[in-house]
Amino acid sequence: MPTEEFEMIGRRPIYVYLKTMRQARNLTKFGDVIYTSKVDKFVCLYARAVEISKLQETLAAQNYVTDVKIGGVAELSDDFAAAFSETNEAIKNDLPGLE
Repeated sequence: MPTEEFEMIGRRPIYVYLKTMRQARNLTKFGDVIYTSKVDKFVCLYARAVEISKLQETLAAQNYVTDVKIGGVAELSDDFAAAFSETNEAIKNDLPGLE
């Protein structure tokens, strides 16, 4: 049995806002549709991170799309302890009498 190395492929969410929800099914050819909202008329789909800018341009060019936004989860910090301590220090500095 050959041993193949598993490689993780980075994926990013793309939020596509539509004129009508009829075209939501057409978006399956651009990525994996994860969530659809009939009330807000948007679709959340995941696509490969390396193709994200080209895909954003392609989706925006479609006549049934009103807006395309890229999810910002990748830019969030993973260091929650440092963020928590920074927030606590900022609150202590803002409130009088807690120093």
